[in-house]
Amino acid sequence: MYSIEAYWTGRADAERDIRAGRLVIERFGLLFGEGDYVTILRQRYQIEMKTVAGCLVEDEIVGHAVGYNEIMKAEIERRFGPGLLERVREEAEAEAEANRKPKPPEPAWKTLLMLIGLPFLIAAYCVVWLLLEFPEKLRARIERGQKSRWPD
Repeated sequence: MYSIEAYWTGRADAERDIRAGRLVIERFGLLFGEGDYVTILRQRYQIEMKTVAGCLVEDEIVGHAVGYNEIMKAEIERRFGPGLLERVREEAEAEAEANRKPKPPEPAWKTLLMLIGLPFLIAAYCVVWLLLEFPEKLRARIERGQKSRWPD
């Protein structure tokens, strides 16, 4: 919920900013990876993004931002057409995706190590077991008088 008084104050503040020629969107919360979006809005449309709070917000901040942005978004759509903010966000996300560097392929030595190294380690363990453990178990059987399963 939010403060109704702050909501009406936000609407009045937005109308004042529009009369002064300023287009601003108030925002709060976790704002991560919006650099291209903010840049396009500022450079192409002279729309500023104003961060009014982080993740912890009070009812007054939310109320003001809701009222302010209702008036401001209506003015932005009147000037630039419906859905401008969404179109710019999609454009910024597409641009960011196009500029994202692909993950480099695994080095050949790592692949070779996995293909050869793992089976080699398993085989080496078996050899060590045969050389160290198996003779001990065979000797213990002989001492107990049990016959070997192998023909003499």
